[in-house]
Amino acid sequence: MFKHQLLALAAVLSLPWTVNAQQASTTTFPKASEEQAAPSERRPHIGLTLGTMNPDNNYSTAFEYGVDAGFQPWVPFGVGLEVSFVSTDRAQGARDQSLNRVTILPRVTYNLGGNIPVIRSMYLGLGAGAIID
Repeated sequence: MFKHQLLALAAVLSLPWTVNAQQASTTTFPKASEEQAAPSERRPHIGLTLGTMNPDNNYSTAFEYGVDAGFQPWVPFGVGLEVSFVSTDRAQGARDQSLNRVTILPRVTYNLGGNIPVIRSMYLGLGAGAIID
């Protein structure tokens, strides 16, 4: 449970670097465009993901870092890729064995709009991928 809370916190902390993929609109939930976004509306973004991870099986809590990049091919939908890395050792008294974990998550987002300052810069997203130990 603690790991999920830290991931949510890392997502919130990385928000200022990843929110620029959105289309100006008067409604919070903009309608989807049937045409591909014009080059000026593709809104490429890159972000930094920072946080901690506490894996199971007596591993120590460790610093996790990564990068997130994407763009908006159709207004208001975006696509992206998040890659993160963490390296940790077993806790004291356990068998010596390190853990190196790489997470690769392709994702799809729905970029919000409207006139409310914080909400118009946010998105809803779904990511699924591989965790490689």
